[in-house]
Amino acid sequence: MSQVDQSQDLFEVVMQIKRVSGKEFLGSFFTIASSMWLSRNKKLYEGKSLNMSSTIEHAISMLHLFKGVKTQSGSALNSFCAWKAPPTNFLKLNVYCATFHHLHKARIGVVLRGQAGKVLMAASKREREVADPEIVEFLAVLRGLQLIMPMGIYHLVIESDCLLVVSQLNDAESITM
Repeated sequence: MSQVDQSQDLFEVVMQIKRVSGKEFLGSFFTIASSMWLSRNKKLYEGKSLNMSSTIEHAISMLHLFKGVKTQSGSALNSFCAWKAPPTNFLKLNVYCATFHHLHKARIGVVLRGQAGKVLMAASKREREVADPEIVEFLAVLRGLQLIMPMGIYHLVIESDCLLVVSQLNDAESITM
């Protein structure tokens, strides 16, 4: 592989890797780099040191997942990744969160959409002293409910990208307001 010039920016380096090694290698490169970055952030922000074998195992599992996704047809991926409308007479509340460990803060967001996907309302709020991303995601659900319940909205689908939140909400025997 050719040498990387120290004055090149990231985009130029990536394009050089793509030219020399191809797109397949580039996907592998970014998957491995993201595992290393995750390991670095765990140590830096959470004080958790992951050993090299754990980092490598994570990278390999991500590579397998990445390759599995690449083999899916476009329509299969679109049906998995695309926004889905709520059932008739229901609204959908999407919740989002971002944590900033080094600042001991988080930002949550909620978007309320109707049957056709039209945004009816959106809001965001800063939260303080929240370290665990799963707790922030639960907090986003709570804040969203606190925002819409006074409006008399009770037929609701809640959507989150946090598996723990989704599992806990689905496991609830019944939630009635």
